Amino acid sequence: MILLDYILSFFQNEAIQKKYPPTLTGINNKSYEFVKFIAKGGYGTVVKVKEKGGGFYAIKTFLSIQDKDDKEFEMFRKTFHIENVVKAYSMFKTKSETHIVMEFLQGGDLWDNLYEFGPMPRLKAISLFRKLVITIGELLMMGLYPSDLKAENLYHDRKKNNLKILDLGGMKDRTQENEETKEIGTPCFYPPEYHLQEKKQQIEYWEENGELYLSWMLGLILWHMIVGEQKFICSQEDISNFNLDIPTRILGLQGSQTYYLLIQLLAKDPSKRIKFWTLHKKLGISSL
Repeated sequence: MILLDYILSFFQNEAIQKKYPPTLTGINNKSYEFVKFIAKGGYGTVVKVKEKGGGFYAIKTFLSIQDKDDKEFEMFRKTFHIENVVKAYSMFKTKSETHIVMEFLQGGDLWDNLYEFGPMPRLKAISLFRKLVITIGELLMMGLYPSDLKAENLYHDRKKNNLKILDLGGMKDRTQENEETKEIGTPCFYPPEYHLQEKKQQIEYWEENGELYLSWMLGLILWHMIVGEQKFICSQEDISNFNLDIPTRILGLQGSQTYYLLIQLLAKDPSKRIKFWTLHKKLGISSL
C-alpha cells in the first residue's frame, strides 16, 4: 500500500511539474523557480519554490474566481501575528490563476505523519491538542472561525512538537456584516446533527452552533492522533455505525481522563457535547 502511494505520488509529481510553470514572477519582480510538488487538494496545488537570490517558499496556486480568491490572502494578512498559523507573504495573479507565497515548512501535515508513524503517545497528543485549542481561541477572539479543521490542514513539526494551521480558505470572518453565509469546509468532518438537517437548516444550524461544530472537529483530530484512525460521518448510516471502540493495541486509554474528554467531544447528542470555550477553560486548568 505504501509502495503504491509512493508510485502514485511520483507520477502526480511528474504531471504537476510538467504543467506547472518552471518560473513565476511575483510582486516586485521576484522570481520563483519550481522545485517540487508538495500537495494537491480540492481547491488548489501547493509546490515548493526557490526565490532567485533568496530562500525556499511554498506557493499555493488555485483558479481565480472573481474577487473571492482574495479572501484567503486577507485571512493570512489578519493572522500573521498568530504564531501557530502558517505565514503568507504576498499574492499575485497570472492569467486565470492566483498564487499565494507562503513560508516553506519542512516536513508534512498531521495526516501524513500519522499515516507514516502511527498514533502518538497520549501526553504528546494532548500537548499538541492544547496548543491547537489555544490557537483557535485566538482566532475566535478576532472574529475568525475555522470551519475546515482536519489533519490534512495542520502542519506537524515533529522536532518542536507543534501544530500550525495551514489552510485559511475555510475561514469565516464574523466581523464582516456582508460575509456570505455558505457551506465552507469538509462536511464529512461535521457533527451528526449537520447530516440530519435540510440544506438551508444546515447553514442556519452552523451559524447558531459553531462551538459544537468546533468541538466535534477537534474531537476527530484528537482521536486521530491518539488512536491513529481517521473518523468521519458522511451519511445517516455512518451516524448509526459511529462508535468510540478502542483498538486493543492502544493501551491505557480506556477509563483515562483523555478518553472521558473524547467522549465529551464526540458525543453524537449535541446537548451532551462539550462546547469550545468550556474545553478551552478545561485545558487551561486541568492536567489530562
